[in-house]
Amino acid sequence: MSSSSDNIRINDEYEKYIRIRLQHTNPAILFGHALANICSDYAQSMIYFHRLLRTLPIDDVERPNIYYNLGRIYQFIEKFEKSLDCFRCARLLICRLLPERMFDYCRILGGMGSVYLYLGDSERALKLLRQALALHKKSFPENHTEIPFHLNRLGYGYFKAKQYDHALLILNSAENFFQTKMPVDHQGYAETLHSMGLVYHGIGDNKKALICFQEALRQRHTLLGKDHPYLASTYYQLSLIHNDRAEYEIALDYVQKSLNIQLIKLPHSHSELKLSKELLRRLQQHQ
Repeated sequence: MSSSSDNIRINDEYEKYIRIRLQHTNPAILFGHALANICSDYAQSMIYFHRLLRTLPIDDVERPNIYYNLGRIYQFIEKFEKSLDCFRCARLLICRLLPERMFDYCRILGGMGSVYLYLGDSERALKLLRQALALHKKSFPENHTEIPFHLNRLGYGYFKAKQYDHALLILNSAENFFQTKMPVDHQGYAETLHSMGLVYHGIGDNKKALICFQEALRQRHTLLGKDHPYLASTYYQLSLIHNDRAEYEIALDYVQKSLNIQLIKLPHSHSELKLSKELLRRLQQHQ
């Protein structure tokens, strides 16, 4: 197949994917989502969604999704109790609109599960994440584009619970979905690769971990802004790998790139920023 034919096919696949995703996304919600997830401007995204809450009618059907997005923003900046409050509001409102809003209900459950992971409650988190995936599979076609995102969350959940075999099994399923049913180079696939790198690092296979993180970094460079915190997360993990391999100059370069982003984009109390500072301090001792 020629290069031009490949490009046409990829573009057609991506346009089809976007049309499917937009079936579940209100344009007003999409703008705030882009502020947070593409521009990583969490403060402006938060202001935007709170303004929507104030201005939209109390019975507006998009209020659950506004609370859902606020829950995600508070999670990113590690305001976990506020995040849970928003997800609970979203769940309460969306329950009145079931079964038509099952797509949103499953995402809300997944969001709540992710917060419980950060709070260290793996048992409750995994229960919610498994429930979200099972309900979504029951309610939508087997090739629905949201499935790999549920798989990503569940795979990461198993990683946090140190159930590495389960994590790899789930993440391999997500990888297969992205490779066979989704556009080439997708932020969700980059997340899959990043999580796989975490698992391989956790079991001591730094060679495979390095490959996963390098590919995740390549995709995130392509798909996100160069100052996105997701890039910083992958830079940090690459720094850890090279530190383990006693490649201190490379490790130092990566952690400095991570910090350059985190110092601008993350709150000063953020755990990832603290970890990067500590790693930088250790690496500087080798100079």
